[in-house]
Amino acid sequence: LVGATRSSAATMGAVADAFKLLFACAGIFASFSYFAVLQEDVYKKEYGGSDKVKGEKFAFTFLALTAERGINAAIALLGMAVLGGSGIKIPHKEIFN
Repeated sequence: LVGATRSSAATMGAVADAFKLLFACAGIFASFSYFAVLQEDVYKKEYGGSDKVKGEKFAFTFLALTAERGINAAIALLGMAVLGGSGIKIPHKEIFN
């Protein structure tokens, strides 16, 4: 009976981990989808126009991507500083040699 309890606890732990992973993936997908909709609005809208003069559309894609990636990296760095790293050590020498 003790072995069955351990097996059941391990199974429940695996299910909980799988649910956490699924929840995290869904959150990331939803966040990027929402950002894509907002970014599309930036590219479709005309800026600086008037009734007689047609406005210009946003055309600085590289600037937008650089700003987005910089903000993502800053938030990730903040998260690592506050919550700590994962503790996983990546074997760089074995991978790149």
